[in-house]
Parts: sequence; C-alpha cells; structure tokens
Amino acid sequence: IARTVSQARADLRAGKPRAEVDKNLASAEDAFSKLEARMRAYQTERDSAERARLAALQAEKAPELKKNLASIESGKWGMREAGLVVGIYSDAKDYEGLRRFSRSLLARKDAANLGDKQDFIAYMGIVGDISLKDDRAVLADGETFLKTYPKSNMFEAVKAQMNGVIAMSRLPKNPATPPAVAVAEAAPCKTK
Repeated sequence: IARTVSQARADLRAGKPRAEVDKNLASAEDAFSKLEARMRAYQTERDSAERARLAALQAEKAPELKKNLASIESGKWGMREAGLVVGIYSDAKDYEGLRRFSRSLLARKDAANLGDKQDFIAYMGIVGDISLKDDRAVLADGETFLKTYPKSNMFEAVKAQMNGVIAMSRLPKNPATPPAVAVAEAAPCKTK
C-alpha cells in the first residue's frame, strides 16, 4: 500500500492525469480485495482439514482417554495419568475439556497425587482459558494461580497473560478510524 501511494504521488508529480492515477489506485485496491477473498477461501479449506484431523485424532485417542480418566476416578492414579489426559486434550485442541479436567483434578481430595506438579495442572487450565479467549476466566484463574503458586516457574507467564488481558480491556472499544492518506496533487514544475 505504501508503495502504491508513493507511486501515485510520483505519477502526479510527473504530470500524469488525475483520472489515470485514481484508476491505478482503484486497481491496486481491487487486487488487494481479490487477494483477501482468495485468502478467505484458502482459510475455509484449511479450517475444514483441521476439523477433520482433530475429529480423527479424538476418535483415535478416545480409548486411551477413557482408560486414564477411569484410573483417576478409581483413585489409582498419579501425575503420569493426569499428564496423559492433559496431552490428549491439548493435542486435540479440546480446550474446554482441558480446563474442565484441570479444575476438577485440582478440586479432588486426592489432588496430592500430583505431587509438586499441581501448578502445571493449574497452568494448563489457564491455557484452556486463553485458548477459548475467556478473559474473565484468565483473570480469575490467573489470580488464583498467583496466590496459590508464588514459587512456580510459570508464575511470570501467568502474570504476563493477565497483564495482556488487562491492557486489552483498557483499549477503547471503538477506536477512531485512522485518517485516510490523501494523495496531494503536485504543483506543476516550472522550467526556465
């Protein structure tokens, strides 16, 4: 766009008719619009392929997920089973499942089975919040994390995510549209 505007200014300074310069600008904008339309079509195809891939992965991992969840429900579990469940939810991009699992695991009476990895499970719940773009949950779960796990290696990462949510919430909801760049006509050159 910058090159197109620069070229338009140069063309006007060189004495090209305004109508021709306007036509070139409109053509460039039309080319961008056509490219954007093609990119949307590519994205639609990509989204379809990704949905199919994730559905196949979920079907493939369903027996393993069921087995590990049953182990946890039976009380015969540790970080290994919890980590496998987290991995399955993460790989399948089932972020709602990830955060629901993380929250329920930490709320269990036998959460001590996680050993010193409770902060990791809490962090994975926040990853679910972030991936779902649930800012309210990021702030609530993030504050709980900061309060509960001040010695965690993930403390700064959680704080940074919370600061990002806070900063974005302070931005104006409807920012003013930037002014259009005017292409000024150059004064004709005077020769001696």
